[in-house]
Amino acid sequence: MKRYFLPATVGVFVAMASAAPADIVVSSKIDTEGGLLGNIIVLALESAGLPVERRLQLSGTQVVREALLANQIDIYPEYTGNAAFFFNHADQDIRNDAEGGDLPPGSYLSLM
Repeated sequence: MKRYFLPATVGVFVAMASAAPADIVVSSKIDTEGGLLGNIIVLALESAGLPVERRLQLSGTQVVREALLANQIDIYPEYTGNAAFFFNHADQDIRNDAEGGDLPPGSYLSLM
């Protein structure tokens, strides 16, 4: 049994190293503009040569947000005001200042 351990271990590492990069899971809410913006994101990522999985028009805000926080999706379009509210930044004025400076670390517009 011991003599098979090393080849099996090497085989696992070789398989892991040669695996394709994980797809970027793009989602959107169930509304029309969310679906449209989600498709735009998909097309932009695909044109950059990135692998994409579509989960567009998934559901309402709460379901999509829970999927994002559970790492079931990677990105979805959101209105700035809604994002501020759902990510506990509604009291920050930065969302109302289009010409403002840098976003604070951990802001709702940063990539996860």
